[in-house]
Amino acid sequence: MDPSGNNGEFTASWYSEMWWISGVDGPILIGDAVYVVGRGVVYLVGKYIPAVVDKIPGIWEATVDFAKGYRASS
Repeated sequence: MDPSGNNGEFTASWYSEMWWISGVDGPILIGDAVYVVGRGVVYLVGKYIPAVVDKIPGIWEATVDFAKGYRASS
């Protein structure tokens, strides 16, 4: 992966493997489907995650601690 966006080789590799997306996006609407599904996921996460987090004490702190440990080990 290229989290900084500065690796041209990664971008070129991805583009060479995904050439077909631009050809089928018009008739098959892949981009629209990805957008709609993404919006649905964001909506559901925004609606249900806060309610779950409030019911389980310490889940937010545990998640943050896990993320910090994961980031430090990467």
